[in-house]
Amino acid sequence: MIDETLSTLVSELIRQFTLPVYSGIKNLKTDASNKIRVTLGSCFTDYLLRNYERYSKTKTLLYREMPVKLKDFYVRTDLRINSQIIDENKFIDEIEKNKRIVVLGSAGCGKSTFCKSIFVELVERSKGIFPIFIELRHLNSLSDKSLYSYILNSMISINSSFNKEQLDYALKLGKILLILDGFDEVNIEYRDKLEQEILYLSNNYHEIRILISSRNNERFSSWDEFFQYKIEPLDKNKALSLINKLDYDRVVKNAFIDILDKKLYQSHHSFSSNPLLLTMMLLTYDQIAEIPNKLHLFYEQAFLTLFNKHDSLKSMYKRKSFTGLALDDFKKCLEAFSILTYCDRAYYIEEAKINFYISNAIKISNIDASCDEFLKDLLESVCILQRDGLGYSFTHRSFQEYFTAQFLVNRSIDKKYELFDKLYKVNGGDNILLMVYDINSDLIEKEWVIPKIKKINLNFNELNQQGDYLGILERVYSGISIYDEEDGYGVGYAMGSVSNKYCHFFHFLNNLYANDFFNFYLLKKELISELKDSYFEEQLLEYIRLNGDIDLEETYKIDSFARELIRRSKLAELLMAHISFLNQQAITLEKKCLRKETNIFSLLLN
Repeated sequence: MIDETLSTLVSELIRQFTLPVYSGIKNLKTDASNKIRVTLGSCFTDYLLRNYERYSKTKTLLYREMPVKLKDFYVRTDLRINSQIIDENKFIDEIEKNKRIVVLGSAGCGKSTFCKSIFVELVERSKGIFPIFIELRHLNSLSDKSLYSYILNSMISINSSFNKEQLDYALKLGKILLILDGFDEVNIEYRDKLEQEILYLSNNYHEIRILISSRNNERFSSWDEFFQYKIEPLDKNKALSLINKLDYDRVVKNAFIDILDKKLYQSHHSFSSNPLLLTMMLLTYDQIAEIPNKLHLFYEQAFLTLFNKHDSLKSMYKRKSFTGLALDDFKKCLEAFSILTYCDRAYYIEEAKINFYISNAIKISNIDASCDEFLKDLLESVCILQRDGLGYSFTHRSFQEYFTAQFLVNRSIDKKYELFDKLYKVNGGDNILLMVYDINSDLIEKEWVIPKIKKINLNFNELNQQGDYLGILERVYSGISIYDEEDGYGVGYAMGSVSNKYCHFFHFLNNLYANDFFNFYLLKKELISELKDSYFEEQLLEYIRLNGDIDLEETYKIDSFARELIRRSKLAELLMAHISFLNQQAITLEKKCLRKETNIFSLLLN
């Protein structure tokens, strides 16, 4: 955008935004009022001018040499709330109407780019709403994790005379939209505190709008004022439009559009409806004219394409490697680098730490390579990593997850149970454990799923023998509440954090086994009916209605009457039946693994 045009747009937005703020401070003394006016006008103008340039352009898998305008390649997807589809062009109206919004979507669906497009639109089509864009992952590396402090310091860095009082005026009186991108990229141990601060800001600054992006997370269901929207998959027209906008070899692009329209969109819908995966499909098609059906094979082929040849703006040519490593050695080192950063929750890697991770990855992989040259390969040869401010980040987090999964599958190491468990406790393992299962289901079942269920079963049997019914419930849930849905109401539970509540592991098993192999509540309906005591369950629900949810994190605070209702409702007995069922299914899996090994040995060793 021409500088003069941008300045005009910013000036108009600042004028509209500051009108209610200036009106609200008119009772201040003239000097104080004038000072706030000057500082706000100057600081917020500079903020928009700086950040419009930053967020209106970006680098992508295809465009790595220089940032390109969002408009030149981005196709904004529609959103869904309940059964209603919201046209992407009308989403600003949804922000105006509902004010508190969470946008949820899977990896690669374009959540961050969507948030950037909202920022750009609010500058270019002024509605008097001032957007403040926060990449939440940067909080991980700060000693002060406060969101408010981060916003304040961002403004002070632009204008040193800006202060807390002026920010308070702006938040209380102005129409500010806080765009909080990547809640799921905040380290899991900081999320509860961040959640509390977001809800505090929402409750105490009534005029602000809040837009949060994240991968799917149940915690947002309890945020009463927030409306949850889900990013819709690309329909065929949007998928074709996205490819058509890309600046790519025309012959290859036209051939891909033709086959995408006739066959690929339908046959590979889970890939072609996702913007990141669709772009990778184009790269893979250019290389081998074929798209694998399984996700891990798809990522593998995309990586091979990036490693061997790639120039998205011209026809393909061989790109020189800085390290000169063979494919297997390079991949081995990349896998080690990925798992090291993932275990440290390093989605954003500071300049000072990048060599630490690379040198350890080289050491683990037992290869001879230079840290600087390997970094150059990551940035320029395969483009898995990108410069991000003063540090680095993966081109997309899904690459970090894929190579972490490959490390688990390919490395013969002790303590795989501990490693699987640690990864599970980092964001629930994201897609990593699902990928491992897809690559080698026997490995994850034998090394982690079966031993973990046995460990849980042993632990719960000990609690049951001690008669510790509250301890049984506390290991699984963080609280007892009421669920109220269209089909009725009953005893519900709060899930707590992934790291210390088994309910998340049970939920993970149900997702992992799509055939409902571990779905206790579906497969054992008759047993569940027999165990329930409806009379005391109703009494417990009435108690919760009158006194609020029961906190299982601090069981010593639960009064004797509530304890008796919990005991007589047979909640612990029902949970023990669930654990027993899981253990029986684990035994079935163990027998299956043993049969496979017996068959292999009998066939190969006669």
